[in-house]
Amino acid sequence: MSSREQIRSGARRETRRREIAARLEQAVRELIAAGEPYATLSVERMMRQARLSRSTFYAYFADKSALLRYWGAQVHGEVRETAGGAWWLIGPGVTRDDVRRALTESVTIYVPHSPLMAIVSQAAAYDADLREQLDAEMIDHIAQLEAHIRSGQEGGWIDPTLLPAPTAGWLIRMAERVSDTVLVDVPPGAEMDAQIDAFTEIVWSTLYVLPDDAA
Repeated sequence: MSSREQIRSGARRETRRREIAARLEQAVRELIAAGEPYATLSVERMMRQARLSRSTFYAYFADKSALLRYWGAQVHGEVRETAGGAWWLIGPGVTRDDVRRALTESVTIYVPHSPLMAIVSQAAAYDADLREQLDAEMIDHIAQLEAHIRSGQEGGWIDPTLLPAPTAGWLIRMAERVSDTVLVDVPPGAEMDAQIDAFTEIVWSTLYVLPDDAA
């Protein structure tokens, strides 16, 4: 098989893997909505609900843990790859509206997956490989925001009195925790808009309101 054919074959396999993961996610949502806790769901139960054969599941995922790791990486990847989906991609001249647009886009992508990500987070308590993956993704997000803060401080458009690393850690961990535990229960519309407005104010006031402006 040529290199080009290998690439095409790999792309087809990944597309199919995404489809299988999406069907399993929907199946898990349905089972949990019916009152079945995820911790007790067997792979067999998930496969039956998703109408997948055993051979199909194991062709793409070694076990339940591998599926969780894939789900987690997929959601974080979607957020990371979305243009404007992270406020730390915004540069000089940032406005409050810029921050709100970025946060809205990020929330729009992440929140539908919040029930799933809550499961992933819970499972990480007893799955060392999953915990390592989530920790690495968190560290990456924090590092990106820390770099943004340092750049803004050097450019004079982020509060120079902030400690970049601790500030980035608090904001990222708070954002993920709220998304997984609060926003998951907030209906779209006015209530969700109010939540986004509140977080916009936190980010804007923390990073971009300079000491002289506050005075």
